[in-house]
Amino acid sequence: MKMGSKLAFVAALTVVVSGVQADPNVIGIFADLSGGIAPNEFSDSIVNDQGSNDHKFGANETFESVSFPGLGFEVDVSSGASGLAGFDWRVTMDFNDFSTVDFDPGTIVYSLEGIKRPGTDLPIGDVALRDGFGAIMPGDVVFDAGNITIEGSIADLIAGDDIISIYWSQAPVPEPMTLGLLAMGGATLLRRRRR
Repeated sequence: MKMGSKLAFVAALTVVVSGVQADPNVIGIFADLSGGIAPNEFSDSIVNDQGSNDHKFGANETFESVSFPGLGFEVDVSSGASGLAGFDWRVTMDFNDFSTVDFDPGTIVYSLEGIKRPGTDLPIGDVALRDGFGAIMPGDVVFDAGNITIEGSIADLIAGDDIISIYWSQAPVPEPMTLGLLAMGGATLLRRRRR
């Protein structure tokens, strides 16, 4: 194999390897609740001890919100590889300590921001919602190049064991073999131009 072909093949491999990571390493996670028995409409982001709504992807962290009414409720957030066929990644939010029953009836909006494949702006291919029992969860889903927003009911969250898992896949990219052939084809064209 000539040097030009070798370099093209290595470049193709580099693209494939980068596709199994999540970027950036930190994503924004929000959960806004409203309605229920709260004296005023309640809406707040999940924040950690540093007051940030960022979550280190692939890690387990405990977030808390302190707004209803002046009490603190913890929300466990975890993320990593999905384990669900057809999906690459997942974020799970556990509201068991948040007393979501206090907001029933009401609505909840989940938002994940800053999700994309490394070094690209490829769109999200698909999104799935599962509850604490692994069942498909209802909700309106909107997603674009790097964000997922879901709106559902508190009643559905409570019925699902106060847990929601958001799974997502990236838009399709060429298979490794296709990438290699494209790279080698480009190298062949370059050689012909030089002649």
